[in-house]
Amino acid sequence: MDTITLLDRAHAWSAGHIAAISQQHLAAPTPCPPWNLRELLHHLMQILLVISNAAEGRPIDASWRDNDGKAPAVDALGKSPIAAFETMTTRLATAWRKPGALDQTCQLSFGAVPAMVVTDIQLLEVVVHGWDISHAIGRTAVIPDDLAAAVHAFAQGPVIEGKRGTAFAAPQEIAETASASDRLLAFLGRRLARRA
Repeated sequence: MDTITLLDRAHAWSAGHIAAISQQHLAAPTPCPPWNLRELLHHLMQILLVISNAAEGRPIDASWRDNDGKAPAVDALGKSPIAAFETMTTRLATAWRKPGALDQTCQLSFGAVPAMVVTDIQLLEVVVHGWDISHAIGRTAVIPDDLAAAVHAFAQGPVIEGKRGTAFAAPQEIAETASASDRLLAFLGRRLARRA
């Protein structure tokens, strides 16, 4: 499956969970401690803003690093998390579809990287935080196999390993027969509930 199609599927999958968020959910804990759902959503929207700027060739804007993602959610969410998410993902979809966009070099806070690395980061953020969001609102969804496999392939590279102990916990033990979704989540340090 090509990059654009994967991103479109990831956006649609996570949007389904974000659309189900109510105001009562926003204080709920998430699998990304110490963030609650409001803080996690703010982090996701700000990451997507950074990636949008990179995809469009805009200069780095460090202002998104508001207190490690804990700035007031209104900064990134407005009155509707799903509206904010759809606005950002539409902007990204437009940027990546421009001729040559996937062949460019993008500037991120840690340096210049190929656009395809940036799209991999985007895919990981949207898919894994989509699962986090589903967990926070009581859904605990299963990541589709194609999305889980694509994110897992990227996650095994140096970008993620360089963030162990900060952005990602140590890998969790998982059965060889586990689903692609569970294998990915365990690799990224998410603690999975035992299933009967």
